[in-house]
Amino acid sequence: MKYIQKMDAPDYFITETADFNADTNWNELHCKPDLRQHLRQEQQQLCAYCEGKLEDNNSHIEHIEPQEKNPQRRFDYNNLIASCNGGEACCSDNQKNSYDQLDINSCGHRKSNEFDSKLFLNPIAQTDINDYFDYNHHTAAIMPSTVMPKKAQYMIDLLNLDNQYLCNSRHNARIVLIKMAKKYNKNPQQILNSGLGTSTPFISFLQACFASK
Repeated sequence: MKYIQKMDAPDYFITETADFNADTNWNELHCKPDLRQHLRQEQQQLCAYCEGKLEDNNSHIEHIEPQEKNPQRRFDYNNLIASCNGGEACCSDNQKNSYDQLDINSCGHRKSNEFDSKLFLNPIAQTDINDYFDYNHHTAAIMPSTVMPKKAQYMIDLLNLDNQYLCNSRHNARIVLIKMAKKYNKNPQQILNSGLGTSTPFISFLQACFASK
């Protein structure tokens, strides 16, 4: 997870929701396709939870505080982020066979209506959110750091961030970065520090691997 700096809500969203209230159904919002694209751009095309790459066909608008728990925030722009649809929806049909019997659902759909305000780490409010997590550089497993490990473990379990699909995806992202660095005759950290860095999938894991190298 990494901090998301929110931009201003788009005008079309403000205009359409001006007369909405807590009883207005989410499905009455007609600008959702444009809003989802806006949120993806705000997040450099990365999932707010796992940092996987977001595409139009593998992402959805996620309510940080579930609308069923707090309908007053249903149309609150600062409660909306873009999430991937989890491993079951994101991996190819060939990949799915290799994860047979494994739980690879993750992120927003996995979280569903679960929300403990005392434990939840909010990616748009917690500027140091990536400090709460550490990684095994060899297996690409995610784990709590020494910074409030109870909160970090809650998020890892809630979002299923340590499933095998995400571990493999992080590992593959490291391989891609190393190949890119060799291609441009740079070290991996130089690539991450360039303009490519902000939109690199699983950037927190990659920074953890190469920050001191």
